[in-house]
Amino acid sequence: MKRNAVLVLIAVAVIAVTGIVLSQFASGEPDGLEFVSEEEGFSDAAQDHSLGDSPLADYGENLGQEPGISTAIAGLIGILATGALALGLFWIARSNRDESRESTTHDGASGTPPQSSPG
Repeated sequence: MKRNAVLVLIAVAVIAVTGIVLSQFASGEPDGLEFVSEEEGFSDAAQDHSLGDSPLADYGENLGQEPGISTAIAGLIGILATGALALGLFWIARSNRDESRESTTHDGASGTPPQSSPG
């Protein structure tokens, strides 16, 4: 296995373990918007959105396991989704860079200035 692949796997493992462990310390208190709506008395006007019953809504509370396990699973899914998105964007950027290099080479423009002949 290449050294870079090993480093990537180690980084992914560290990120996943860190996310799972740190997600256990997430506050169970309402967030700022929810807190203010409760303090100002308009929290009863809130309505669930169309994805309110999805498995990852409310930090994975709909996953059905213990709250800590649900939060850890939701955190891990979030880490994987973010990593996949980042890798996809890097792959697109790299392929665009490679295509622009190929088009420069095929056009005959090497990027070096022409050399004059002696005489």
